[in-house]
Amino acid sequence: MKKFIFTAIFISVISVNCFAEANTPDANVQPIKAVAAAVPDANVQSIIATTPDANAPLIKTPRVGTQNANVQAIKTAKSVILDVNVLSINTTIKITPDPNAQLFKAVEDGNLTKVAGVLFSGVDVNIKNRDGESLLWLAAQNGHIEVVKLLADKGADINSVTSGGITPLATASYEGHTEIVKLLLDKGANVNTKTEDGTSILWAASANGFTDVVKALLEKGADVNTTTTDDGTNALWAAVANGRAEIAKLLLDKGADVNTTAKDGTTALQLASGGGYADIVKLLIEKGTNINTKTAAGTTALQLASGGGFADVVRLLLDKGADVNSTTNDGTGALQMASCGGFADIVKLLLDKGADVNSTTADGTTALQLASGGGYADIVTMLLQKGANVNTATTIGTTALLLASGGGSAVVAALLLQNGANVNAGTADGITPLWLASSNGYADVVKVLLTKNANLNTLASGSGIIAMMPASTRGYATSYASIVRRYIRKAKNYAMGADAKVTPLAIAKRFGYTDVAQLLQQAGATE
Repeated sequence: MKKFIFTAIFISVISVNCFAEANTPDANVQPIKAVAAAVPDANVQSIIATTPDANAPLIKTPRVGTQNANVQAIKTAKSVILDVNVLSINTTIKITPDPNAQLFKAVEDGNLTKVAGVLFSGVDVNIKNRDGESLLWLAAQNGHIEVVKLLADKGADINSVTSGGITPLATASYEGHTEIVKLLLDKGANVNTKTEDGTSILWAASANGFTDVVKALLEKGADVNTTTTDDGTNALWAAVANGRAEIAKLLLDKGADVNTTAKDGTTALQLASGGGYADIVKLLIEKGTNINTKTAAGTTALQLASGGGFADVVRLLLDKGADVNSTTNDGTGALQMASCGGFADIVKLLLDKGADVNSTTADGTTALQLASGGGYADIVTMLLQKGANVNTATTIGTTALLLASGGGSAVVAALLLQNGANVNAGTADGITPLWLASSNGYADVVKVLLTKNANLNTLASGSGIIAMMPASTRGYATSYASIVRRYIRKAKNYAMGADAKVTPLAIAKRFGYTDVAQLLQQAGATE
């Protein structure tokens, strides 16, 4: 039996996972929480879309009242065996088959002749199967319009519902059977029924992109602003979340509230911006949407578009007056999100509109640090040209050079040093750019650092690296996350304790980076 399955993509949480490794096991190594369209966390979490990365899109599946055959199998026999080496009991339970099974099968298959014959024998036209699905419901779901006509003419209940609150009109709409939808509406089907979780027929048809169905529902008076029970979203929200531009226009023309918000504060504009739907963004702006509205986490449409890499959307928003320096609750701005993602074209757009190049998050994170950690030399160059402070450190001492060195970017490290970066600036635990590059085996970075007289004998430890990863280093943790794992794994292999204090040369030797060790020794390093 074909079961009703409805799926709509939601862009509730858009994540900018700033080059963090996906399988990081350490609880302290987390992506920078750049945006949070729907997560009630004081730390801003980051989209896409729609899409979609735990950063990712969430999938909404309304409860429909039909139970999956693979989940609830009919048990025709039950055997209970009590084994105490003495007793064995076998019990069989027989279930009487549904006498109307063949009729339901005929309806599902669209066998008009057989259905007509059975009905002629006097069978109740409103019988239901074990899932609460009527004959009319099954015919509507499977798109058999002639069977639907027959059942309707025989007096079938147009508004019968399954155990999940799904009517024949609803299932026909979900499946996109336009002609059946029109037929049922003409027969008096209720256009505004909802499922158990408050999903309206218009909501589902809008999400699934069935334009003609949406038109038919609207012509019969479907409530355009009714919302779901669980998340407070309406049909416009559903259409926008799934990129349905034509449907969004239909709904707006029928009076959909352009500034409606979900329970988490997400607006249609934020969804469209985070999903990269420039045509919908333009439409919403034309309809008077508030460009600078924030979610509960302080996220704006501009931030979402910037973090998602959607330059055309960013340009639209900036041209219409979006606040380029607005920040989330933890101080993250659009420039930091774009820099984190490596979107040079967007970084330029934001800088040209006056983005604060030295803006920091609550823990001191800057756009330059994020771009440096990602190895984005073009963005680093732009930020430096705009006056980015090359030596700004986070609350635990992380600098742009430290991140570039830990990420293995010799080009970025050289750029930073040419612009006055402190080669020996590090954390209180002794983690310096040279130590970090040496522990990762980045010979090219080591060469660059040595040309600037990096301290050869800094003492640091694995526990020092781990200490570098509180909230302030979440997100730009590619190097840190990998270092921690490598350090723990290799330290074990080399019988080296996590708290052992070692120099760059010592750790390079113990981890087997011969080329790095040779460079350090040639420079005069000792263990």
